[in-house]
Amino acid sequence: MKEMVSSSGPAITLHSMMSDAPPRACVMLGLAEGKLHVRSSQWIEPSSRIRAQFEHHSFTGEVEYCTRKDSWFRVCIDLMAEDDQRRKPRLALRQKGAVTTLSNAGPSSSPGMLLDLAIAGMRIEVPHRVEAGTMIYIETETALIAGEVRHCGEGSEGNFEAGVAVTDILPAIQLKGPAPGVVKNILRKLGQAISGEKQ
Repeated sequence: MKEMVSSSGPAITLHSMMSDAPPRACVMLGLAEGKLHVRSSQWIEPSSRIRAQFEHHSFTGEVEYCTRKDSWFRVCIDLMAEDDQRRKPRLALRQKGAVTTLSNAGPSSSPGMLLDLAIAGMRIEVPHRVEAGTMIYIETETALIAGEVRHCGEGSEGNFEAGVAVTDILPAIQLKGPAPGVVKNILRKLGQAISGEKQ
């Protein structure tokens, strides 16, 4: 039976890769630069290997530290996607996904759409206005993308468009096939633009 942790963010399950310990139900506190921060009701040994399950995405990593915070523990996991795939941009145009915002009022989830994605930023469509400075995640079929909202304004059909500074891109590990042709083409053009090459 999985342990329960009071909810203050998206639910995430941690599986030990070094023992037969039961899965641990935790809460995601943040995700940036390959570091996953979670709230756990139990101590997790530093340097232990962990598999984190978020919805249908699965990531592996190593516990960097575990510190007590009153009646719970803050755990930092250094994620290690194969071949450092999380460092490579995953561009998708008009790709539907689930958007989760983290604010002082608590987490809020709604359907959304990833409109475009660059090296350090993305533009997403959401059904409501999101305040600047809000941590936001969008989960698509191929990736979990985290960032901080920089601005948000009215879009089309009553929706809103938010400009987001991307802090991390984590592809689903199980998706190991070649990128679709359109994605490869966009990646090539993006790389040329960054390097100053002629397109």
